[in-house]
Amino acid sequence: MIAVQVPGKDGQAVIQTIPDAMIRMRGEYGSDMEYSNGDYADENGYRWIDIVSYNGVYYRALKNGQLDPPTDANGNLNSSEWSRYSVFGDAAFNSIISKYISAQSITAEQIVILEDYDSANPIPVAGIVGKNKYTYNGVDYSIIRTTGPGDVDNPVVIFAGTTSNDLTKAPFRVYKDGSLVAKNADI
Repeated sequence: MIAVQVPGKDGQAVIQTIPDAMIRMRGEYGSDMEYSNGDYADENGYRWIDIVSYNGVYYRALKNGQLDPPTDANGNLNSSEWSRYSVFGDAAFNSIISKYISAQSITAEQIVILEDYDSANPIPVAGIVGKNKYTYNGVDYSIIRTTGPGDVDNPVVIFAGTTSNDLTKAPFRVYKDGSLVAKNADI
Protein backbone atom coordinates (compact mmCIF):
# COMPACT_ATOMS: atom_id res chain seq x y z
CA MET A 1 0.00 0.00 0.00
CA ILE A 2 1.12 3.54 -0.78
CA ALA A 3 0.14 6.44 1.44
CA VAL A 4 -0.85 9.60 -0.43
CA GLN A 5 -1.72 12.96 1.11
CA VAL A 6 -4.82 14.49 -0.50
CA PRO A 7 -6.97 17.55 0.30
CA GLY A 8 -9.82 16.64 2.62
CA LYS A 9 -12.82 18.34 4.12
CA ASP A 10 -12.26 22.02 4.96
CA GLY A 11 -8.79 21.91 3.36
CA GLN A 12 -7.37 19.53 5.96
CA ALA A 13 -4.88 17.00 4.63
CA VAL A 14 -6.04 13.40 4.61
CA ILE A 15 -3.88 10.33 4.08
CA GLN A 16 -5.30 7.78 1.65
CA THR A 17 -3.70 4.51 0.66
CA ILE A 18 -3.39 3.21 -2.87
CA PRO A 19 -2.94 -0.52 -3.34
CA ASP A 20 0.10 -1.76 -5.24
CA ALA A 21 2.59 0.38 -7.17
CA MET A 22 1.81 3.36 -9.39
CA ILE A 23 2.42 3.50 -13.13
CA ARG A 24 5.17 5.91 -14.19
CA MET A 25 5.53 6.85 -17.87
CA ARG A 26 9.27 7.20 -18.56
CA GLY A 27 9.19 8.22 -22.23
CA GLU A 28 11.58 6.62 -24.71
CA TYR A 29 13.69 3.70 -23.49
CA GLY A 30 17.26 4.66 -22.55
CA SER A 31 20.03 2.14 -21.91
CA ASP A 32 21.54 4.40 -19.22
CA MET A 33 18.33 4.73 -17.17
CA GLU A 34 17.32 2.81 -14.05
CA TYR A 35 13.90 1.19 -14.28
CA SER A 36 11.57 -0.22 -11.65
CA ASN A 37 9.06 -3.07 -11.71
CA GLY A 38 7.28 -1.89 -8.55
CA ASP A 39 8.83 -4.42 -6.15
CA TYR A 40 10.79 -1.88 -4.11
CA ALA A 41 10.04 1.59 -2.78
CA ASP A 42 12.19 4.55 -3.82
CA GLU A 43 13.84 6.95 -1.33
CA ASN A 44 10.45 8.65 -0.79
CA GLY A 45 8.61 5.42 -0.12
CA TYR A 46 6.86 5.23 -3.51
CA ARG A 47 6.74 2.09 -5.61
CA TRP A 48 6.73 2.63 -9.37
CA ILE A 49 5.99 0.40 -12.34
CA ASP A 50 7.92 1.94 -15.21
CA ILE A 51 6.45 2.07 -18.72
CA VAL A 52 8.64 3.00 -21.71
CA SER A 53 8.14 3.55 -25.41
CA TYR A 54 10.46 1.69 -27.77
CA ASN A 55 10.07 1.79 -31.56
CA GLY A 56 6.51 3.10 -31.14
CA VAL A 57 5.37 0.33 -28.75
CA TYR A 58 4.89 0.54 -24.97
CA TYR A 59 6.57 -1.89 -22.55
CA ARG A 60 6.39 -2.53 -18.79
CA ALA A 61 9.58 -3.19 -16.80
CA LEU A 62 9.66 -6.67 -15.23
CA LYS A 63 12.98 -6.15 -13.40
CA ASN A 64 14.72 -3.35 -11.54
CA GLY A 65 17.87 -1.53 -12.67
CA GLN A 66 19.47 -0.83 -16.03
CA LEU A 67 17.72 -3.08 -18.52
CA ASP A 68 18.46 -4.23 -22.06
CA PRO A 69 16.17 -2.91 -24.83
CA PRO A 70 12.62 -4.33 -24.87
CA THR A 71 13.22 -6.04 -28.22
CA ASP A 72 16.24 -7.32 -30.12
CA ALA A 73 17.28 -6.22 -33.62
CA ASN A 74 14.74 -8.65 -35.12
CA GLY A 75 11.86 -7.31 -33.02
CA ASN A 76 11.73 -10.30 -30.66
CA LEU A 77 10.52 -9.43 -27.15
CA ASN A 78 13.08 -9.47 -24.32
CA SER A 79 10.52 -11.26 -22.12
CA SER A 80 12.83 -11.69 -19.14
CA GLU A 81 12.96 -7.90 -18.58
CA TRP A 82 9.91 -6.43 -20.37
CA SER A 83 6.29 -7.18 -21.23
CA ARG A 84 4.21 -5.44 -23.87
CA TYR A 85 1.97 -2.85 -22.23
CA SER A 86 -1.26 -1.38 -23.49
CA VAL A 87 -4.39 0.23 -22.19
CA PHE A 88 -7.62 -0.36 -24.12
CA GLY A 89 -5.94 -2.53 -26.72
CA ASP A 90 -3.22 -0.67 -28.60
CA ALA A 91 -4.18 2.85 -27.49
CA ALA A 92 -1.46 3.00 -24.84
CA PHE A 93 -1.16 6.50 -23.40
CA ASN A 94 -1.06 8.23 -26.80
CA SER A 95 -4.11 10.15 -25.67
CA ILE A 96 -5.28 10.58 -22.12
CA ILE A 97 -8.73 12.04 -21.57
CA SER A 98 -9.23 13.57 -18.18
CA LYS A 99 -11.36 16.26 -16.63
CA TYR A 100 -8.57 17.26 -14.25
CA ILE A 101 -4.84 16.66 -14.10
CA SER A 102 -2.85 17.26 -10.96
CA ALA A 103 0.92 16.83 -11.04
CA GLN A 104 4.04 18.12 -9.35
CA SER A 105 5.82 18.27 -12.72
CA ILE A 106 5.07 17.46 -16.33
CA THR A 107 7.63 16.83 -19.04
CA ALA A 108 6.41 16.99 -22.62
CA GLU A 109 7.75 17.87 -26.05
CA GLN A 110 4.74 20.10 -26.50
CA ILE A 111 1.22 20.77 -25.36
CA VAL A 112 -1.29 21.87 -27.99
CA ILE A 113 -4.92 22.78 -27.26
CA LEU A 114 -7.10 22.13 -30.29
CA GLU A 115 -10.37 23.58 -31.53
CA ASP A 116 -12.53 21.53 -33.90
CA TYR A 117 -10.61 18.45 -32.85
CA ASP A 118 -13.38 16.25 -34.23
CA SER A 119 -12.78 17.57 -37.75
CA ALA A 120 -10.19 16.43 -40.28
CA ASN A 121 -8.31 19.72 -39.78
CA PRO A 122 -8.07 20.58 -36.08
CA ILE A 123 -6.93 24.13 -35.31
CA PRO A 124 -4.30 24.75 -32.61
CA VAL A 125 -5.68 27.61 -30.47
CA ALA A 126 -3.08 27.64 -27.69
CA GLY A 127 -0.04 25.76 -26.58
CA ILE A 128 3.60 25.34 -25.81
CA VAL A 129 5.53 23.96 -28.76
CA GLY A 130 9.02 22.70 -29.43
CA LYS A 131 8.60 21.23 -32.92
CA ASN A 132 7.21 22.37 -36.27
CA LYS A 133 4.36 19.88 -36.11
CA TYR A 134 1.92 18.31 -33.71
CA THR A 135 0.34 14.88 -33.90
CA TYR A 136 -3.35 14.24 -33.40
CA ASN A 137 -4.99 10.84 -33.83
CA GLY A 138 -1.82 9.53 -35.47
CA VAL A 139 -1.74 12.30 -38.11
CA ASP A 140 1.06 14.89 -38.21
CA TYR A 141 -0.02 18.51 -38.76
CA SER A 142 2.55 21.14 -39.75
CA ILE A 143 2.68 24.44 -37.89
CA ILE A 144 4.52 27.63 -38.82
CA ARG A 145 6.69 28.95 -35.98
CA THR A 146 8.97 31.45 -37.78
CA THR A 147 8.33 34.28 -40.23
CA GLY A 148 11.23 33.29 -42.48
CA PRO A 149 14.79 32.01 -42.72
CA GLY A 150 16.14 35.08 -40.88
CA ASP A 151 14.51 34.11 -37.56
CA VAL A 152 14.85 30.33 -37.68
CA ASP A 153 16.71 30.42 -34.34
CA ASN A 154 13.89 32.37 -32.66
CA PRO A 155 10.64 30.40 -33.20
CA VAL A 156 7.31 30.84 -31.41
CA VAL A 157 7.31 28.65 -28.27
CA ILE A 158 4.09 29.76 -26.51
CA PHE A 159 0.94 30.93 -28.29
CA ALA A 160 -2.79 31.59 -27.88
CA GLY A 161 -5.68 32.79 -30.01
CA THR A 162 -4.68 31.36 -33.39
CA THR A 163 -7.20 30.62 -36.12
CA SER A 164 -4.76 28.71 -38.34
CA ASN A 165 -1.58 26.64 -38.19
CA ASP A 166 0.50 29.85 -38.59
CA LEU A 167 1.59 30.61 -35.02
CA THR A 168 3.39 33.79 -36.12
CA LYS A 169 -0.06 35.37 -36.54
CA ALA A 170 -1.33 34.43 -33.07
CA PRO A 171 -2.48 37.51 -31.12
CA PHE A 172 -0.49 36.26 -28.13
CA ARG A 173 2.92 34.70 -28.67
CA VAL A 174 6.24 34.33 -26.93
CA TYR A 175 9.41 33.65 -28.89
CA LYS A 176 12.37 31.52 -27.84
CA ASP A 177 14.39 34.62 -26.92
CA GLY A 178 11.62 35.76 -24.55
CA SER A 179 10.23 38.54 -26.74
CA LEU A 180 6.47 38.92 -26.44
CA VAL A 181 3.64 39.98 -28.76
CA ALA A 182 0.31 40.53 -27.01
CA LYS A 183 -2.50 42.26 -28.93
CA ASN A 184 -5.25 43.62 -26.68
CA ALA A 185 -2.99 43.28 -23.64
CA ASP A 186 -3.65 45.25 -20.49
CA ILE A 187 -0.20 45.48 -18.91
